[in-house]
Amino acid sequence: MSQQLAERVQQRNAQRLQSAQLRQRQAGRQKTQAWSSRLTQLAEKLPAPAWLTALSYRDGVLSLTGTLTQFSAFSILDEGFASVADFLSGQAEKIQRDSEGLWLFEYQLREDVGYETP
Repeated sequence: MSQQLAERVQQRNAQRLQSAQLRQRQAGRQKTQAWSSRLTQLAEKLPAPAWLTALSYRDGVLSLTGTLTQFSAFSILDEGFASVADFLSGQAEKIQRDSEGLWLFEYQLREDVGYETP
């Protein structure tokens, strides 16, 4: 009888572990989908004469580095990035012209504090 009880306890523990693992996988998928949506929005907001060369995320700040072929495209980029969901309006950290006449920029978007990643 005590062996049956031990087996039931073991089965319940195994089921709880499986349920917890399933919830973790689902939460991971939701986070991936949320970031996929954000990155798709960013890509759609980039004007034609611009491209990203790097991006990183740390402590609620998405840092973007990129290149513009025309300085006038920066205002389009700035307006587009301001409308990306789940982020507050961003700011240019650095804009400079390189030796080939291209404009290099560093931009930061701060995550909206009211938004909670799933």
